[in-house]
Amino acid sequence: MIINDKQQYELLKLKSIKRLNDKQLGEILKLNHGTLKRILDSEAPISVSTKTYTIANDFLLEELSKKI
Repeated sequence: MIINDKQQYELLKLKSIKRLNDKQLGEILKLNHGTLKRILDSEAPISVSTKTYTIANDFLLEELSKKI
């Protein structure tokens, strides 16, 4: 599965808005430090496992639904 630049941007934006550090965001997403660092710091598109993609995408959808 692929994390695109828009998903990466939204994760970084939510991290900033909620004033979370990498460790706190990793605990919320239940992702280890290496995986989270790769998602946030690598140039998109980023190839990730299906599980990681589902976790990140579900988090983004949940946050989006709070705004509506």
